[in-house]
Amino acid sequence: MKNIFDETQKAEIFKKCDRYLNGNYPRSVKDQLADLAAKTQQDEKADTYGKGPIIEEFEAEVATLLGKPAALFLPSGTMAQLIALRIW
Repeated sequence: MKNIFDETQKAEIFKKCDRYLNGNYPRSVKDQLADLAAKTQQDEKADTYGKGPIIEEFEAEVATLLGKPAALFLPSGTMAQLIALRIW
């Protein structure tokens, strides 16, 4: 499918918009990081490689919702499929 607008035209149209879907409005990296910082607790530790309180609480909640003894969160379907194939 051919684009009917070049990148410059798209940027100009985007600047004129006052409503955006799914949070796709123009924001600086600084603003995005400030929003993330505001949503965390001072003593909250970052998750690394699937370990940490945030991911563990999420997995426990999903397991409870599904009525299962445990759940595992994987960041992509590709990763989930490769792991499933290795343990199959």
